[in-house]
Amino acid sequence: MRLIERGLLWVFLFLIFVVHYQTTLFFGTLHSLVLLMGFAVTVPLLTAEVADADYAISKDYAIGLGMLVLVLVGFAVNLWRADSFYLKTHLMSFACYGFVRHAMQGVSLRRVEQLVAWFLVVNSILMILQLVTGQFYVASWLAAGNPPLAIPSGLADGPTKNGMLHGAALSLVFARLIVNRPRIVSLDSLALALGALTLLLTISRASVAGVAVAVCAVAFLSGRIRRRAGASRRFGIRFRQRAGIVVALTVVLSGAWAGVSYLNSKSGESGSSAWLASVLSYKFLPQVGESGDFEDASLNTRFATAEAVGRYLLDNPLYLALGTGPGTFEKIYAEIAPTLGQTGAILTHDVSTHNSYLEVLVEGGVLLLIALLALVWHIVAKAIRRPDALETLPFLGWLVSTMVFMAFHDVIRGRIFWIPLAVVAACAYGQRLSDNRKRVTR
Repeated sequence: MRLIERGLLWVFLFLIFVVHYQTTLFFGTLHSLVLLMGFAVTVPLLTAEVADADYAISKDYAIGLGMLVLVLVGFAVNLWRADSFYLKTHLMSFACYGFVRHAMQGVSLRRVEQLVAWFLVVNSILMILQLVTGQFYVASWLAAGNPPLAIPSGLADGPTKNGMLHGAALSLVFARLIVNRPRIVSLDSLALALGALTLLLTISRASVAGVAVAVCAVAFLSGRIRRRAGASRRFGIRFRQRAGIVVALTVVLSGAWAGVSYLNSKSGESGSSAWLASVLSYKFLPQVGESGDFEDASLNTRFATAEAVGRYLLDNPLYLALGTGPGTFEKIYAEIAPTLGQTGAILTHDVSTHNSYLEVLVEGGVLLLIALLALVWHIVAKAIRRPDALETLPFLGWLVSTMVFMAFHDVIRGRIFWIPLAVVAACAYGQRLSDNRKRVTR
């Protein structure tokens, strides 16, 4: 059963990065099908462990079960308007955490990191080819529906998912460079160079911000951990690690400069490059109209959704405890948006929160949001207190990058947040291979 569980874990992780979307092959996403199969294997294994007289439920599982109860109670209380589809996605997220957390026992972290690095290499090459040729969109052959593929999207079926996955992978690879002695010729170096060069091509401000915050957080934590272990005290990082950081930052800045220069040269032409240049200009440069209002409807709408959440909860304080129920924000916003008095362009229909924390607050209540933050804090704090905490930093980079991305998109009900959280939790509770300890340079 353990071998089956681990095999399904590898298939699940592969599908998360390579085929993250719904395909024409199956009525749902392929990774969700594998997740259900994996969780079905995990349940009896976990049940057998619980039946052991010496078993004591860990704190992360206890918090997770509390969160599950809050979601179910919130759905029941708001049954008249809550959406059962959104409830199912929440349940799948909890199943993802339990499956990955348990299946990671005995799995080499380095192998997972290599999988992510290979994804970053392939994804970056595809993005370059898509920019230059306007072709090589893998999702055009597999994705269901009519995905937006006018902009380089790598292996994904659109720029949003591509930005999320690309940023998470780049953050993990960058963290590996900080943790380990950098090599000029290696898979990680290639992945870092290509990933940094194509970061702006994702046209995702959330992804760029996530990578930046993740790099700073990992560098800070690496310094603290190394100082605690008695390593070099200058910045808490040895010379080769400092050199690696400088090289990586140079690659990132050079890649950004080269990408912008190339696109600017195409701005007066027609074709995919000119289109992408205009999109990047719209995304990364302030769009101010003649009246002085911002014309960025995407950004304005995010401020509007935050205002709508605050106004609704102030007018209806009873919903603070258990929320309005899964899937209800869109209806609430459609009613409130016309009364917000926002200046500048905003979207008023078919709008989600575009902020996972606000989504948890309004639909799940303040208790669920506190429980979520407490779960993350407990896992991260426990992981970085371990003597071999450096091993966990690449996945902390992934986690931080995704949590920043969550402030601008609906990610909490997806898998990309719960996977790194579960891996870090598995490390925090000591579930790792001895060969992983040998490869970390302190």
